[in-house]
This record gives sequence, structure tokens and C-alpha cells, in this order.
Amino acid sequence: MKLKFKKYNNALSVSTSTEGISISGTDSFSEAGEYTVTFTGVTTSMTSITIKFTSTSGSNVRIDDITLTGAIPGDNNHELTEDFTIPTGTTFDITSEFIIPDGITLTVNGTLENDDPANLIIEDGGQLIHTSAVNATLERTVVSAATNWTTNSEGWHFIASPVDITAAAAGLITDEYTALNVTNENATYDLFSLDMTEDLPWRNYRVSNFDLKNGQGYLYANRTGKTVEFAGSIMATNANLSLNLNYASTANQQPGANLMGNPFTRNLTTGDMQITKGETTTAVTSYYMVENGDEITSSLIADAPIKPGRGFIVSATEAGQSLVFNPGGAKGRATVEPAYISIEAGNESFMDRAYVQIGEGNTLRKMTINNNVSHVYVQQAEGNYAAATIEAAEGVIPVAFDAAADGTYTITVNVKGLETEYLHLIDNMTGADVDLLVNPSYTFNARNNDYESRFKLVFSSSN
Repeated sequence: MKLKFKKYNNALSVSTSTEGISISGTDSFSEAGEYTVTFTGVTTSMTSITIKFTSTSGSNVRIDDITLTGAIPGDNNHELTEDFTIPTGTTFDITSEFIIPDGITLTVNGTLENDDPANLIIEDGGQLIHTSAVNATLERTVVSAATNWTTNSEGWHFIASPVDITAAAAGLITDEYTALNVTNENATYDLFSLDMTEDLPWRNYRVSNFDLKNGQGYLYANRTGKTVEFAGSIMATNANLSLNLNYASTANQQPGANLMGNPFTRNLTTGDMQITKGETTTAVTSYYMVENGDEITSSLIADAPIKPGRGFIVSATEAGQSLVFNPGGAKGRATVEPAYISIEAGNESFMDRAYVQIGEGNTLRKMTINNNVSHVYVQQAEGNYAAATIEAAEGVIPVAFDAAADGTYTITVNVKGLETEYLHLIDNMTGADVDLLVNPSYTFNARNNDYESRFKLVFSSSN
């Protein structure tokens, strides 16, 4: 642990009253200037250290710009208890188990050293932000799918590993059955990769084994639940990574769907990804996800950053495109506060989402894996979209709703980043005209064979 400070007058000595802590080097300073004092004996279990400044000349001592570095807040289990930053010039050497729990971030601007991945554990929801490769283990919690295992109607997750690893080493494989015709009563897991250029895009691990690659995503479910462990050398979270995107010109609904994965141990936020081809770049602002569910849903990074260990789907719009993580400079990054309209529709069983982004952002063709739930999407000339982009903050937007069954549903519309002057929802079937600025929700009845082009949004903005 180091104490950095500026002293402006009179002689000074520095000491500590915390038991077990000693000062190495000179501890008496007679001249004004900048000093660094190094303390030894600091451990990760210490939550506070008392430092004493004493005047050796009998006069007042003025000290400014004090910086205490290297005292890691934690408990006796070597678990970080609050967000902490290791500053430049400081080395943190991990020699025993050290845990970064859910909701806590360790930022390393200095040096982090660790020989054994088992010593540094990043629990699901924790973040490690670091500027050089380090050995670590990222945990990913998969919720049990036991309740409806035989119907495949819950428990699906998009997962991703920050290291190249075999599925067995990560703990994904929980039974020994290798045939596709394993009965649901015998199976304990399901694992798939996605490649839209293949005749059968969803590749079943039991039929054709595959290893997990950093930057790729996978669809996984486990009957009893599982904490998966991705262990190895994890690259720096500011590293640049470019991966080719597949585009299948012969695919019908989803020619450009790619299941990718967060390659880092930190959240992916706005500006962290772009889709590129040559000099053309598009900031990635929207994605598909599934988390302990039975259907994928669209999300915006501005509202829901992509956590470590999560997979997500983005869409290529033509062949030859790449997904770039941490693009250099500002090129291709979202540079302004996002402006969009969010549309949520469904019932208590399932709520689907669609977005209309104003100005910039990537698009998502509407994609489903479950026909037993209701869906909402935006209709454009090129097709149906879960995330669409328009240039002007005004106009008429067709919104479709596909009911899974006869019943009562609710559609809710919200706006972010726009000074909306007029926002109305028109029900093309009943003629209802809803002022969404007064009430953002509308309840309606629908049948599963209704005309899908049920609604339209009419809006204008002063932006």
C-alpha cells in the first residue's frame, strides 16, 4: 500500500497505528515537495488503516493532495465488498482466493498479477476491468429449467465464454448421452450454436460436438441449474477484437442473424461495438437476448448493457461484415444520447418488445424461436423488425401484433431522448385513437388469426 502526498511547510513524520503495518524507507520529511510512503503488511482483509501525520518542528504542517492506494476493501473471506480501483503504478498480486461478487467492480489501472485462474473468481454479475491479460475464472449462473423441462418452455439462456474452452471443461455437459434422440426424461442439458449459412442453423452439441470460442454465443439450458465456470487467461477489457459475421443469402427470415458473446469481464455498453465493412460502420445499439426464458426478446444497450458471460444476437445486413469490439477512436460509435420509441405488448404470460430508433443504430429483423407466445414488431418496406431505425423524429409507423391465443392483451409505448409533441396509437381494427402522452398503455382483445397489421403509431417531435 502506498501513500502519496504533497507537503508544503515544516518537518513531518508519517506513521500508522494499525497493528501489523510497518513503513519501509524514510518516514521523516524536512523539505516541501511530493512524497510517496510505502506500507507493508497490508492484506485484502483490512477495511481501514489509520495513518498519522506528526510535525517534528512543533509547528503546524500543511498537507494537500493525499492519495491512498493499494488498500483493497474486503472481508476475511477475501471478497471485495465495494467498487475499487487499483491506480497506475500499483501492483496487486493475488496469491490466494479473491472474489469479485455480483454488483461489484474491480478496476485495475495498475498491474494485476495472478498465476492460478482459480484464485481470482468473478461471480455472475461482477466486473473486472483491466488493461492486460490476466488468469481468472468467470462464473455464469444458469437457472433451473426443471419445471417445464419436457416442454422446452423455460430455462433457456444465451451464454458466452471470455476464453476459448471446451464445453466439458466449463461444466456445461451434465450427462453422457450423445444421441439426438435422448428422451427428455434422461437428458439434463441442451447446448446449441447458431450458423445461418448451414442447412440446419441450430447445431446440437450432442450430434456434433464443438468448443466454445471467445466472442461467440451459445444457447444453453440445464435441468437442475448450474454455475458454469470459464477459466483461463482473459484478455484485457480494452482490447480490440474483430469477428466475421455470417450472412446467408438463401435464408428466408434471418439471413444475417449471428449469435455472438461478450468477450470481456465487463459490461458492454453504448459505443463498445460496431458493425463494419470497409469504411462503412454502424454503431451496435440493439440486440436479441434470452435469459431464463422460452423466447428471445430485443433490447437496447442503452437500457440493458450486456453483462459478462452473456450471449446476444446481432444481424448482418450483407455479406463481408464484421463485428468489432472496442473500435478505435470515435468512428462508428454512438456519439449522442440515444433517442427511441419502445413498444411492449403481450400479457402476464409473456411481454414482447420492439424499438424504433431515431437517427443512428443497427437494425434487427424480427426473429422468434417460440410460436406459442405473442409477438410485436415494426413493419417496414424491407420486412418486419424488432429494432428499426428511421431518420426523422416524426411520421407514421406500422406496428404488427401476432396473438398466440385468443385473449386480452396490453400494448405500452414509451419515448426516450425525444421532446414528443404528438404521440398517438391507432387501432386499425376497432378505430380507437389513443393519446399516449396522456396514457402510455392500451388494453385490447385479439385472436390468433387476426390481421397482424393491427396498429400504427403517429408521432411528431420538436427534436
